[in-house]
Amino acid sequence: MYAVIDSFRFALHAVLRMEAGLGARPVILVDESLTKPLVVDCTQAAARAGVMSGLSVTQAIARCEDVAVRYCSAKAEAMAARVLFDCAYSLSPRIEETDLGLCTIGLAGVNRERLEFRCQEMVSELRRHGLQARMGIGATPDLALLTARESKGVLTVGGETSPLLESFLDGLPIEAAEPSDGMKSVFKQWGIRSVGAFARLSRESVGRRLGMEGLAFWDRVSGREERPLRISELPLVFEESLDFEYEIDTLEPLLFVIRRFL
Repeated sequence: MYAVIDSFRFALHAVLRMEAGLGARPVILVDESLTKPLVVDCTQAAARAGVMSGLSVTQAIARCEDVAVRYCSAKAEAMAARVLFDCAYSLSPRIEETDLGLCTIGLAGVNRERLEFRCQEMVSELRRHGLQARMGIGATPDLALLTARESKGVLTVGGETSPLLESFLDGLPIEAAEPSDGMKSVFKQWGIRSVGAFARLSRESVGRRLGMEGLAFWDRVSGREERPLRISELPLVFEESLDFEYEIDTLEPLLFVIRRFL
């Protein structure tokens, strides 16, 4: 069994968590690395004012005059990834940093009786650290990932023969499993709209019609493929940093930041 922690909208919350109370304000996150800097995410307050991804900074300010502009920060993301890894490590040392804001956890040797309760605690802990997170538990890393992305907190779908898994896959749109454009076209012709409908096809017939690509996709969504994790090592150096936008000349604001780090 595996668990996946999905810290969604990771780049935005990695920046917001560095300033207390910023998340309640209209804020846009801008990616300066693009040829033309654009809004890549925003807070709910900004969205209610009509701001959305893809706007220029000027367009966003025109829609919301008091919007705060923040920029994607590799340093903030690295610190948030450290928090995510530490939280995952509290459950098991078999951690794969699958992607930015995404950790896959091998559950061999983990007490299953309190597993879901402990995962709920982890989601709450990450939210206290300013990261929005959800978790999924499944028989394979890929099933756990699909489950996490459909979860509102913690969701378990069981093993490959579990009725709960069948029900979950039946309600999961085929697009959620991210098939290639070519397979999307075939699924449309076949009238397949859910992952469950595709998983019920025989592996042999899928191989005859879709070849190796179809077989790999079928193995992944049906829970037959259990890939090995790329285990991340626990770092020997622990570091937190913060760039101030203004001078600190009294002890109280400095202690406020230090307490949060410690």
